[in-house]
Amino acid sequence: MASSLSRSTLHRRRTESRGRDRCRFNPAIRRPIEFLGFVGASPFTEVEEWSGPAVQPEYVRELARAHETAGFDRVLIGYYGAAADGWQLASYVTQQTERLGVLVAHRPGFVQPTLAARFASTLDHFSRGRVALHIVTGGSEADQVSDGDFLHKEQRYERTSEYLDILRKKAGRTQALRLSRQLLSR
Repeated sequence: MASSLSRSTLHRRRTESRGRDRCRFNPAIRRPIEFLGFVGASPFTEVEEWSGPAVQPEYVRELARAHETAGFDRVLIGYYGAAADGWQLASYVTQQTERLGVLVAHRPGFVQPTLAARFASTLDHFSRGRVALHIVTGGSEADQVSDGDFLHKEQRYERTSEYLDILRKKAGRTQALRLSRQLLSR
């Protein structure tokens, strides 16, 4: 009895430690550090209001090329209610550069996840593998409301979880994804 108890205790400890080991830093699977910049559709800062055109292709082209020349790995294409469309901006950036990647900020709830997966996949193919997604559950309440999103923070996190489940299932699939319920019905 004592030996079987000690074996089960050992098994439990080994099982618990395996879970912890997955969370620890493992140098064998370490990735290189990436350097990220930021590209917006026009020049602006957080402290000054911009009064020029909302989208300036020349500015975007010059800024993207400057990031590439400086050795950045990718640039963040941000998301907020008054911004130009991030997918279009990311597409333009990848057309104007040879190797610079884009990190497209994307908020669940405005575009169905199956369509977002197609957006990302198509852009990734055209850019030769230079697309990454930054999933943004929400911004300020005012910004959320300006886009017609009235869910509370907890509900937005629930929606994001559901959205990511569907997005992951759709990623890389060529045939239709059959879903068993209405999407994001909250």
